[in-house]
Amino acid sequence: MLRTAVMFAAGVVVGAAVATRASTRRRATLARGPVAALSNPPADAADLVRSCCAEDDTLDVNGILWLEHVNLVVGDRERAEAFYVDLLGFTPCPSPSFHVNLGRQQLHLSMGTPQVIHGCVGLAVPSLDSVRARMPAAAAELAGTKFAAVEEGSALRVTCPWGNVYRLYPVADDAGPAAEEGLPKLARLQAGIDAGMGVGGQPGIRYIELAVPRRRSAAVGTFYSEQFGCDVQLAADAAVVPVGPSCHLVFRECDADPVAEAAMEGVHIAIYVSDWKGAYERLSALGLTWSNPRFTHLDMCDDFEQARASRQFRFKHIVDPSGERLLELEHETRALRHFQWFKPVHYLPA
Repeated sequence: MLRTAVMFAAGVVVGAAVATRASTRRRATLARGPVAALSNPPADAADLVRSCCAEDDTLDVNGILWLEHVNLVVGDRERAEAFYVDLLGFTPCPSPSFHVNLGRQQLHLSMGTPQVIHGCVGLAVPSLDSVRARMPAAAAELAGTKFAAVEEGSALRVTCPWGNVYRLYPVADDAGPAAEEGLPKLARLQAGIDAGMGVGGQPGIRYIELAVPRRRSAAVGTFYSEQFGCDVQLAADAAVVPVGPSCHLVFRECDADPVAEAAMEGVHIAIYVSDWKGAYERLSALGLTWSNPRFTHLDMCDDFEQARASRQFRFKHIVDPSGERLLELEHETRALRHFQWFKPVHYLPA
């Protein structure tokens, strides 16, 4: 009797697994997340991503679940450390690699011909006043480079020695709504979390704003909807894609700039996705999966077996439904069973 019960229970599990695999096969042919227009989209990137959180009452993150790091080539290590560590407050990773950490996210840096993101990066930091206090030393250390700092309302805009632009925001927003009296503890702790600029209430990479051609932002949004099932929100000249809790990619329309586009070639982001196999199949069918020659000592994805062995694949072009290339941004695309999923990150607030 016991054996029969166990076999029956096992049959239920196996049946569920078969149903899950069939569901995965169906998703491989279609991963269409909603694409919705914001009701009253603001122009500022910070206000835009906050509006996206405010108008999404599901509290879900679909498709791309986490933006782990941005990989960027810098001119030299000494000035990079002066900017990212000494000024901005990133914590160096205790490893041979040149990784610097902010909250639970990272920049992976290497030396060579500097890359410059065609847009800007929004960072949540523990304190703008602490960054301002470190500014004189940074200005002296980085004199003669492209380093600059400008106050922009509640944000601080800083430019790295090679021209990358960062907007810094305080994690805590004093203007956010206060918790109502009598609410349960968890409700009080999370009151107003979406009104601030923290990444889940912590320091981190809050958004990356990237330039796209005029009248093409909606097509970029469609790409992320169809290939990953992301919940995309549209403004008049931008598409906003969530890539984690309170973390977004913002694709903003602007005039073509071949020089700026060339300076960004090779920049990549690392993301973790649901329906990883389905995403591989969809992108491979479009001819978009790609083994980066720079990183073949780490991973390859010329076929699915290679991608499965590394538990990740790469692609570098975002295309419209006809296959026309819209922009280049390499995505290091990882499965949730990748051994580094939500890895511990050494970070000391500064």
